Order: sequence, then structure tokens, then C-alpha cells
Amino acid sequence: MFYCQPIQNIQILICYRFLPARFVFRKRQWQSLFILSLLLLTSVEIYAKENNDEHIRKVLEQLLQTKSNEKDQKIAQLEARITKLENMLQAKTSASSGLLHEKQITDNREKPENTLVTELAAQVAQLHQDISQQGLDITGFFDVSARTENKAEQTFNLGAFEIDLEYAYGDHFAVSSALVWDGDSAEIGVAVIDFHQFDDGIPARGRIFSNQGFHIQAGRFDLPFSADYQFFAAPDRITVSAPLTTERIQQGGFNGDGLRFYGSWDVFNYAVFWTNSIYEDQGMSIGGRAGVSLGKNQFRLHHQESPSILELGLSYLTDLDGNQNIRSSVYAADMSFNYRALNLLGEVAFLDSRKDLIDGNGTNFGSNNQLAYHLTLITELESLVHYPIHAYVRYDNWRPDASVVIDGDDDTITYTVGDINRITVGLNYSMNDYLQLKFEYTDTLDAKSTEPDFEDQLGTVQLVVAF
Repeated sequence: MFYCQPIQNIQILICYRFLPARFVFRKRQWQSLFILSLLLLTSVEIYAKENNDEHIRKVLEQLLQTKSNEKDQKIAQLEARITKLENMLQAKTSASSGLLHEKQITDNREKPENTLVTELAAQVAQLHQDISQQGLDITGFFDVSARTENKAEQTFNLGAFEIDLEYAYGDHFAVSSALVWDGDSAEIGVAVIDFHQFDDGIPARGRIFSNQGFHIQAGRFDLPFSADYQFFAAPDRITVSAPLTTERIQQGGFNGDGLRFYGSWDVFNYAVFWTNSIYEDQGMSIGGRAGVSLGKNQFRLHHQESPSILELGLSYLTDLDGNQNIRSSVYAADMSFNYRALNLLGEVAFLDSRKDLIDGNGTNFGSNNQLAYHLTLITELESLVHYPIHAYVRYDNWRPDASVVIDGDDDTITYTVGDINRITVGLNYSMNDYLQLKFEYTDTLDAKSTEPDFEDQLGTVQLVVAF
């Protein structure tokens, strides 16, 4: 039987065999042979191990040297690539910054005003929205005008500054007011408490028949008489000046303290009012207006709601003294026709005075009856010029029975007057919902009057600022 054992890389076979009896060594000889074999094996293993380690060491050194060279080359290549990319990125960034800076300079040079107006309008709209969410709506306006040669010898004039407030209490109650500063004086133009059904809009000024509903109001308000009450506020008026029906018959615009009821139902609208006397210090005035609105116009006039195609109205007011006797009555009819970009407005008013015109000195000038009317044509030019511009022309007339008017501050002073025929032409440019620029020229066609503020011819430029 044989047994073989490999040692490291050298195969040394140690074979053992149970020899026949004739090959039996002595015990001492056997031990010597075994020791000699062990020494030989140990020497061979040590030698092989030393040679093998040296070989492995050399191989590893070569591998490490090769890897190190390749690694250095790759690092150098990566560094070069990174440097190249950094240079390209820096060049593109510089070019982009230059183009952006140049564009900003160009934009600021070409349209700084439009940018400013847009940002300002957005801020105002956001402010209105934030306030409205709390139930309070705040608006207002003022105007600045420049005039040609005039009797007041003032080129520039700051008009009234007005702040309008509207606040809702629940579903049916609200308050509305207009605070007006005109020159050195301040007054409350409108202040009402309102109960309403269905229609919760209660503007201090302007159109009140915008929606279906019913209102009961107490306080101070503009009287819904005829049609021009809708345009007492400068932002609502296309023209610069008011028609003679408002200037002469209404003495600038009916406004009083008292009660009014108004509302709309289907195509009908109505208003009834009871106030202190609008002409005198004592007494009261009672009146109202009934109207009908037919159809809806597809174009929007100015920045208001779209008016009806045809609106017709009849108004009446009676003024009573302290003993409930009629001093005067006022009758009026109004119409508005709107077709596409055309708007035709007309009013006629008649003041029937039951008393003669007597000044503070007791001089009787006879009947104080007055008749006035106007016809105004407004056309929208935006479809032609691509800007929100309206052109208008108005003809109005005033015919008093008396040949004089009495000074409002001192009734002992009178001024000679006659019939007035007046032509007014102009343009209205609505830059946005907050800015309007108006140009107007009026000519009274050689009418005669000794009133200190009467202008035969006048050119006006007006800037209206709303907020």
C-alpha cells in the first residue's frame, strides 16, 4: 500500500510500504532516514516559497506601476476637460448677462411708463381685493385740468378729491358714502344706510339700476332725476363739462338729505325720493323717475357695464315751501340709444316756477321759467385706432324767461343773461381703469352773459385719476 502527499509546487511523494521481511531495517537506521527526508523537504519548501514570493512581488509592482500611470493620465484628462467646460460656461454666462442687461436697459428706455402703470394698477387691484374680502370697498378719484385763456386767469386747476366707501352688513344692510374735498372746503357728498333685497350693489355715485333688486335708503344722496346723475363723478363722465340741463336747471346736480326708494324689475326701473328743498333753505322736495331698458348692447361704454340698446325715462320733482305750497316743479325726459360703438344721449328739462324772480333788493324780474336740452353723440374709436379712445360732440341749449340770474352768495347782485347755444367737441382716452385723459373744446356761439365765470370759448385738458 502506498500513500502520496504533495508539498507546495514540488511534488514529493513519500511512500510507505510494508516491505517484506527481507528489507527490514534496523530501528536506528529507520529513524535516520526519516530525519533526513524531513530536512530535505523543509529546504525545498523554503526555497520554493522564497522564489515564489519574489516573483509575486515583482508582478504586483509592475501592475501597480501600470495602474498608477493610467490613473495619472485619466486624472490629467479629467482636469483638462473640467477646465475647458468651466471656460465655456463662464463665456456663456457673461454673454447671457450682457444680453439680459442690454434688454433691461432697452426695456426701461422704451416703456418705463407702461411697466410702472401696469405694476401700480396690479397693486391697486390687489389692495381693493384684500379690502373687499373684509366687507369694505374703498374707491376714489381726483382730477387735474389745464385751460386756455379764461376769466379766472388760472391755467391749472385741481378739481374735487373724493373718497367713496362701501361696507356691507350681512345680506341685507350696507352703508355707502362719498367724502369730497373741493378747494379749501370739505363736505359729505353722499352718506346713506341701505336696506336691499337681491341687489347688494350700492355705489355712492353713478348707475344705480345695474341689477334687479329693491333698495330703501336714508341719508344724503344724488337724486336719480333724468339721466345725467349717473355721470356726476369725473371718472364716470366721458366729457369734461356737464350739459346745460345739469349746470342750469339742476344748479350743478340735484343732491339732498332724505329718503329714497329705487329698484329694477324686468325691463322697468323706478326711483322715488323725499328730501329737503333742493332750491331753498326751507321746505322739501318730492319726486322720482320711471324708466325702461330694452336689449343689451354688445359694446362696453368706457369701463362701466354695458348699457341697454334703448333706455327711456321720465322724471318729475316738485319743490315745496315750509307751508307745503308748491314753489316750482321740474319735468324731464331722457333717452339713451346704443348701437354697436355709437352712443346717443339726450335730455330735456323744464323748470316751471310758480313765483317770479325777485332779488334781495325787491326788484321783480318776472317769470323764472327755464328750458334746457342737450344731444350728445359718443363713438368708440378703438376698432379703428386700436386704443380705447372715445370721440364726442354735444349740442346743448338753455332758454330762461328772465333776463337775469341772481348771485348765489349775495342775492342783491344780478347778472344779465340770454339764451345760450353751445357746441362741445372732445376726445377721451382711457389708459386703463384708473387713468383717463380728456381733451375738450367748447364754443357758446356768441352767447352773451355778464356772469364772472362765463366762458365764450374754452379749451381744456383734464387728467382723471381713480383709485
